[in-house]
Amino acid sequence: MQIAETVTFGGSGLDRAAQWRGSTDEMARLAADPAAGVLPVWRGKPLIRSGTAPGWIAPGDPALGAAGPLVFLGLDGPAPRFAADLSAWQPDTLPETLGAFHDPSVQAHPALPNDHV
Repeated sequence: MQIAETVTFGGSGLDRAAQWRGSTDEMARLAADPAAGVLPVWRGKPLIRSGTAPGWIAPGDPALGAAGPLVFLGLDGPAPRFAADLSAWQPDTLPETLGAFHDPSVQAHPALPNDHV
């Protein structure tokens, strides 16, 4: 794709590591790697750190308590990357814009640092 870098989540450079997909033992090994990171996604909104960077957190982070199973995204260099659905978590208030095509609202999980929204 010629414009992959301009498409959301396109051109990421992740190695899909297809040779390990489907192996529960390999997925467990990758999730236990100290370099592993999980990107929580809440109702389609990925966690962002400091305004623009993905908010990778450790697989054992307490914020993932209500998360669904980890989904292997691939390898970012040597670091395994996963996503987790955190949609079961409920913030204190829900914005009226939630679910709109353009939702500028921000939800901050109380178990995460202030720069992770």
